Amino acid sequence: MKRILTAVVASAALTLTACGGGSSDSGSGSNDSATTQGASVKVGDTISAKELGGKTSAAASKAVTANVKTTSGDAPVEGVVNFGDTPSFKMEVDEQGNKIEMIYVDKVLYLGGDSLASSLNGKKFAKIDPNGTDPMSQMMAPMMQVLDLAAQPAQMLEAVDGLEAKVVAVDGDTVTYETAITAEQAKQIAEKLLGGSDLPNNAANAEAMTVTQVVGKDDLLQSVKTVSGQQTTEFAYSDWGSAPKISAPPASEVGSLSM
Repeated sequence: MKRILTAVVASAALTLTACGGGSSDSGSGSNDSATTQGASVKVGDTISAKELGGKTSAAASKAVTANVKTTSGDAPVEGVVNFGDTPSFKMEVDEQGNKIEMIYVDKVLYLGGDSLASSLNGKKFAKIDPNGTDPMSQMMAPMMQVLDLAAQPAQMLEAVDGLEAKVVAVDGDTVTYETAITAEQAKQIAEKLLGGSDLPNNAANAEAMTVTQVVGKDDLLQSVKTVSGQQTTEFAYSDWGSAPKISAPPASEVGSLSM
């Protein structure tokens, strides 16, 4: 059970963090320059990765919501994310055939799905509150801290100074950036985001990485691809500003997971 829940929280954290990723991989475009946010951008230009992260983070906060699909190993994620002042999301994770629904609202995580049904005592969702006194909430609390951190993506870039994102492709209003992050820099970022949380791929296992960010009109991300060692994580964003509102499930459907 803990392995499944750990993978769920890790996947959710990755999905949120992508909106502030500090690097991007190459792509192809029909033009070699574009005008975005009133400034001309062309292949070969560079920008501070921190500045780029700030722009995409601000754009995400302004648009508020987006649909997102992500694949990372054996746990693909699909759902809706709210990047506003109070981050929230509603997603479905398929962790090696175990489909789990996640709703994160007001810093509380609700989990449901067929793989958890036998432990929910007739309820549809389990409530995991970092301040809760039930055994599952207490077990999961250290892992949940990363959800709020990851929902503020600019923090990812504050951990390392001097990173640059290079323009490698331009296609109309779409610009693709690339930044290489060394293993030491990746470790610093992991320590900033994860700290001592009980999540896979923590600071001790950090590797050099390359992240591809495809940024569209109004600095809104279209996709992000991160390659670190043998691990590849891909994100696709759509319907910025028009995704549905996210609410906590009715109290009558909420219980606690039995251990």
